[in-house]
Amino acid sequence: MLFAKVFLKFTLITVLLIFLFVEESDAVSVTIFNYPSIITDDSFTITASVSGATSGTNYLKIDLFKDGLVSYFGETFNNSDWYGGPTYSQYLPITIQTGTVWGGIIQGRVGSPTSSQYDGTGTYKMRVRRYTSGGGYTSLEANNSAVVVSINLPTPTPTPTPTPTPTPSSSPTPTPTPSPTPTRTPTPTPIPSLSPIPTKIFIELWKEASNGSEILGTSSAEPRLSEDTSKPETKTLGTSENIIERVFIILGILTIITSAVILIRQKWIKQ
Repeated sequence: MLFAKVFLKFTLITVLLIFLFVEESDAVSVTIFNYPSIITDDSFTITASVSGATSGTNYLKIDLFKDGLVSYFGETFNNSDWYGGPTYSQYLPITIQTGTVWGGIIQGRVGSPTSSQYDGTGTYKMRVRRYTSGGGYTSLEANNSAVVVSINLPTPTPTPTPTPTPTPSSSPTPTPTPSPTPTRTPTPTPIPSLSPIPTKIFIELWKEASNGSEILGTSSAEPRLSEDTSKPETKTLGTSENIIERVFIILGILTIITSAVILIRQKWIKQ
């Protein structure tokens, strides 16, 4: 019974040691040597080693970050160009042989961090991230390689966006108010005045007519018998009848002249 308990404990300890040994032998370790304590805007170099990895092509990337943050920045030289993007195969390629330790130099620089990644001169951390040939990596492995550095760069000043100057809108050209066209006052057409009736002639004719009337008035409508009853009294109408005829003739002429003047005047007004 005692033997069985001792055997069970021995077996458990042996299994535990085997697991610990296998896990320790399979773990990959990345270590940073010879790194600058102060990093400026110039490029820098570090020496790193990789041990415990299996054969194949790996890719190494330098990460710079503020302690406590997971926002990484920095660029790595891949033997032909500087790169800091998301494609793992664009970083520095290395060839790993199983059972050997890789060691070499890696070049890096700060690059163009955002204000949330780099908030000014101070203490930061630097680590090396190792990608496998399939693009996988282990955060714990990368964090175990981290070292403390100081980054001394001018604080990036955000470039103010120029405010566009509003283009003054062209004022509409005021439409000139049309001046009232003066109403043409018609030139009064001179109306020909009626020629005055020759008053003097008319008065003289009227007097003669009146005299004739008086003459006619003195004469009796009935013939008077003279003392000689055998002969009727002769009427003295010869002179008055001539005057009356002249009066009517002149009146007719004046009437014609007046009518002509009136017709001419009306035609002139219509024009």
